[in-house]
Amino acid sequence: MRKPPAWWVLGSAVAALAVSVLGAGPALAAPGAYVTVGYGINACESGKLCLYKDVNHNSRATHAVMLTNRNVNSLSNYEFDNKASSYVNRSGRVVTLYKGQLHKGAEMTLDPGNRARVFPTGWDDTITSIKFH
Repeated sequence: MRKPPAWWVLGSAVAALAVSVLGAGPALAAPGAYVTVGYGINACESGKLCLYKDVNHNSRATHAVMLTNRNVNSLSNYEFDNKASSYVNRSGRVVTLYKGQLHKGAEMTLDPGNRARVFPTGWDDTITSIKFH
């Protein structure tokens, strides 16, 4: 079989890279944990725990939202350490929030479907790590 010319191989590689970078082609799944912006409970995807920077699920302002479906040893890796003021648990799993890194310190358990416009007294802006059960 005859080998394709070098320009064809390079052109195909560039086209494949453009498709992956520009998002054409099949949709890719969102990563397990990330920060985006949004407000309201609808900013929380199904299958995720969402922590909102402000009370009332960021009210009507577009602020940071941390979405995850996996354990997070330190929210500082996402620049979300000690910033959560409200939450929605759409993960379908029990989740424990911790005031310390690596799932240590005081803990608060959230049942599936649980949500709050504000954290209980003493918990606002104190969450540092997350564990799914």
